[in-house]
Amino acid sequence: MTTIQKVILSVLVIVVLGTVAAVLATNVGWVANKDPTIAKNFATWGSGSVLAEIVALFILIGRKAFNLNSRVSFQITPASDFPTLNPGRIRWKEASCFVKTDRLQAPVKLIVSQIGQTWSVHIPPRVIEKIADTDWIEFRFEDDRGNTWAAGPILKNEYVIPLQTLDAEKVRQAYRNPDQ
Repeated sequence: MTTIQKVILSVLVIVVLGTVAAVLATNVGWVANKDPTIAKNFATWGSGSVLAEIVALFILIGRKAFNLNSRVSFQITPASDFPTLNPGRIRWKEASCFVKTDRLQAPVKLIVSQIGQTWSVHIPPRVIEKIADTDWIEFRFEDDRGNTWAAGPILKNEYVIPLQTLDAEKVRQAYRNPDQ
């Protein structure tokens, strides 16, 4: 949960507790009021507002709590050095493919995408929650031929990233022959 979400949740909790206390004080008679119809109306409508605030609080919490299957997906395009490289030719070492920020590093898996000549990288919700909206994200990959690749840096709300080779000549030699 981000800091902004925590602040909003805290404010909502305080408003709900304040409204509950005001309605309770009015119903019990702790608040003296010269006009009993005002106290009665406040007690009636106050109860309704408490109910509405509690429902809003549950909706806010429920959206976060039950959003377990969401994920963020990035599309990685071929390196500009190799615009015609077929993504299906590269086999990635799963143990050497990571998403990185200043604060974390987590494994990811590249999958040949259904969207043209690209790869999809899916980041699980437990990892994406730890990445702030202002954190720069980088990807590091290694293929089964020992070539290292990178993508990024980008922000979390950008989804298409060009792949870069960290050793262009070595990659050119490795993927020169389409039959390899």
